Amino acid sequence: MRKSMILIITLVFFSLNVFASEFHVDKSQKRQMQFFSKMTLEDFDGKTEKIDGFLNDNQTGLLNSNFYFEVDMNSIKTYIGSANIGLMDRHMYDMYLHTKKYPKSAFKGTITAINENDVIAEGDFNLHGTVKKVKFNGTVIPDGNNGYNVKFKFAVKMPDYKIETPSYMLAKVNEKIDIVVEFMLKKVK
Repeated sequence: MRKSMILIITLVFFSLNVFASEFHVDKSQKRQMQFFSKMTLEDFDGKTEKIDGFLNDNQTGLLNSNFYFEVDMNSIKTYIGSANIGLMDRHMYDMYLHTKKYPKSAFKGTITAINENDVIAEGDFNLHGTVKKVKFNGTVIPDGNNGYNVKFKFAVKMPDYKIETPSYMLAKVNEKIDIVVEFMLKKVK
């Protein structure tokens, strides 16, 4: 009886894994999170390549696939034009994002709609220790090598995530931040 039960459990586990594919962020390819913000006097943006994540599909396509990505908040560099402003980075880490306490932001959800390569992902977005239900529009395009090129665009309002809206001398940052996340997923063998 015990051997039969172990055999049944093993077969069920194996059959579930046969029909699922797992994809991870390909760290050898370009990956980037970039945000854009308007200020009273001049716009600025921030960038990082430190993104990780995965997608689990069920071999019937991307619909209802589990999807996750995270961004290392301590790696974001801010720019005004093409100049990186180190002091602005430190202020962002320490005074606004509190990256020692909240080192990562993350999305965890599912792909809920597909129209060719256009997708909608819905789930929980965690930023600055605050989790909100969100809906992101994006593209997930097969790359021809058992992987996907992923791009999502969305906006967050800093007060929604308990982030104080920064101001520098006479310049005040807009509370709405536009974000673009891009990365490649490769199939795990």
